Amino acid sequence: MQSSESPALENSEYTDERAKMQARREFLAHLPPDTHEYRYHGFSLLKEATNKEYNQFLEHDDSSGSPYIIFTNISPEEVTHNEDFPGRVDYSPPLQILILTMVSLPHEEGARLFDQIVGDKAVEMKVRRLLSFRGATRSKTPDRNKQADSSYGPRQLPPGRSPEWPTVAVEVGFSEMREKLKSDAAYWLNRSSGDVLTVITIDIKRSGNICIILWKRPVVTNQYPNPEPEAIQEIKIYRGKGGQAANLRGDELRIPFRHMMLRDPGPGEEDFVITRDELLHDLADAIWWGIDHK
Repeated sequence: MQSSESPALENSEYTDERAKMQARREFLAHLPPDTHEYRYHGFSLLKEATNKEYNQFLEHDDSSGSPYIIFTNISPEEVTHNEDFPGRVDYSPPLQILILTMVSLPHEEGARLFDQIVGDKAVEMKVRRLLSFRGATRSKTPDRNKQADSSYGPRQLPPGRSPEWPTVAVEVGFSEMREKLKSDAAYWLNRSSGDVLTVITIDIKRSGNICIILWKRPVVTNQYPNPEPEAIQEIKIYRGKGGQAANLRGDELRIPFRHMMLRDPGPGEEDFVITRDELLHDLADAIWWGIDHK
């Protein structure tokens, strides 16, 4: 029996389906192989599934177990209507796929302590009232809605500057893949067309070792309109075992003042500098406490 549809229409549908499959692969790239996928059947069932996955994730003492859950067939209206998702949201409206990052105690200790340290620096420079602490505010575009773990920018923006994007974003990962965090950094830097100037990733392993990377967007060319993010600074913190002292390799973390505030520093103002001591004894100690009490 011959199809009533024209060959051109069938070919178009085939091409559209292949494009959709490719977009799905790209959106889900770098997730751990043991990330589970659910079809969305309502918000209450989503929360039940997340609670089950979270408990299973915490049971793992090795590097196995994924901090992510995939939900398919979830409409943009559902995502817009529900603001209290049990985790960080990364959503594709065209694909109707939600990646939910489960936030554990080590993850939140890292994000909140980083926020507090940045706030202390802002107070010291008397710019606290000029700085917007955007937290996990969703940045929304037609093809993606995403939350960072922490984000910042000036309250007063230059004329023509979109309020959709922060100037600095922080992504924290507990037992996540390094490539996933790098992919998140690329999203903020490229999808914002350079409005996001700096991304900081805090990669926490179950062993307690921590890798902090400051990323920037390289020069954009016609050949590379969405370049790979460039690591400007890398700091590694190793948790001491068996009575050994913790060890930090790298320099203090320096976030350019201009990247935070979109202007040059004035009298009494300087880059946001998080010292080695603060990284080791404030940020890392809080994360390690979270690992021990998760």
